[in-house]
Amino acid sequence: MKKRPLTSTQNNLLEIIIDLIMLKKIKSLTASFLLIFSVALLSSCGGGSSVGGSSNPSISRMIVIGDSLEDSGTFGHKFTHQGSIATGKGSFNVYSDVVAENLGIDTLCNYYIGTPDNVFDATFTINSNGASCTNYAVGGGRIIYRNADSTLKPTDPRNLALQITHAASNYGSYSSTDLILVGAAGNDFSDLISAALSALTSSGIEQTAAIANFGNFVSVLVPEAIVNATLASVVDSATLSTALANLGIAYSSGLATLLNENIKNGILQLGASKVIVKSAAPLTATPRFSVVLGGIEASLGTSTRQALESLFDNYVVSFNTTLESLNVNESRTTFYNVYDIIQDFVTNPSTYGFVNSTNPSCPPIGFSAAGIPVYNAKDCSVEAAIATVGSNYASYVFSTDFNATPLGHSEAGKVLISQIQDKAW
Repeated sequence: MKKRPLTSTQNNLLEIIIDLIMLKKIKSLTASFLLIFSVALLSSCGGGSSVGGSSNPSISRMIVIGDSLEDSGTFGHKFTHQGSIATGKGSFNVYSDVVAENLGIDTLCNYYIGTPDNVFDATFTINSNGASCTNYAVGGGRIIYRNADSTLKPTDPRNLALQITHAASNYGSYSSTDLILVGAAGNDFSDLISAALSALTSSGIEQTAAIANFGNFVSVLVPEAIVNATLASVVDSATLSTALANLGIAYSSGLATLLNENIKNGILQLGASKVIVKSAAPLTATPRFSVVLGGIEASLGTSTRQALESLFDNYVVSFNTTLESLNVNESRTTFYNVYDIIQDFVTNPSTYGFVNSTNPSCPPIGFSAAGIPVYNAKDCSVEAAIATVGSNYASYVFSTDFNATPLGHSEAGKVLISQIQDKAW
């Protein structure tokens, strides 16, 4: 099977999985191999001015570090429904906007401007209003950002450490009146799974190289001696899947530890005392994964689908559990469990006013070669949503296959506002 180049979104990754299933390239999936699978979440956000007074006297400024869930418009739009105004005041809110608005902080604006739209070779400049823009989140953000050939690229603003560094450089220190929101992991998972799939689905010399590449990939966080010893145990497909699972889990835990260290060294040590640490989201709860899991079930059976769905969740939970445990005894942080929030939206939609928690409200812009619907948030206009599902489009959980509606963001923001109040911040 011809190898596909990596892209900046999970869509192509999911196409690879479906292609493998439809072409019958996956003959069997062991439980240990399934542990390596999970996928990420993506979306994006819009502009304005972030500095202003607050209705909460204990918080006067909100600083955002993250990915497309929080991005205020780095690429010229937010990743939700598109109204008549794309970014800034008058545009639809993402959840970080909802929180800022509740605190009485002026509209968040994006610190970076990127072009073209969220691809590996995008270039970035500083917003002309950068001095007043406190949202550093960028769609496609990662804890460890790599370019298309998996080379580390620490100078790209989609690297969370760089976002943290730029914010620290701009402010010098933080005070008790600063609220800082930090989180990203989904795209890191996508990169990891792509590397594992390459090692698993190739053969001969190509597979040998792919296994070595996987080892190089995870050795950024997993000690080289452990990586070498684990890969040295590979003698067949079963031991390969076990090796990929074990190293992938170790990498995932290390990813959470790295994010926590970045928060500690680049934010807490600069005086911050109000820091929100966001979890990874539940990937199998999205419409995109429903398509993938449906294809798996049709090709490999219900039991395989159930095993994959459970293990996709377990992979994300592993990251979340590590990150939360590192913050249990830290009074200056609060763990924002977006995983549980979205799961509850999907399980109990009517509680939040949703009429649909399984389908996108916007139409796809096309279909992949494998028949997977392809969506683009910037094309997800209100008019397109109405034409697709009718006037109740706004009461869906999902705008596209992987992005929330403004109502979804609003409800998620309300949960975080309540959490901030419970902390007496």
